[in-house]
Amino acid sequence: SMRLQIKFKKAGTKWLISSYAKLEVN
Repeated sequence: SMRLQIKFKKAGTKWLISSYAKLEVN
């Protein structure tokens, strides 16, 4: 359960970074 939460947290962080990167580019 805890390991899964960490996995989702990392994926969410990666998604946020990519989203911000796209906003910066546009």
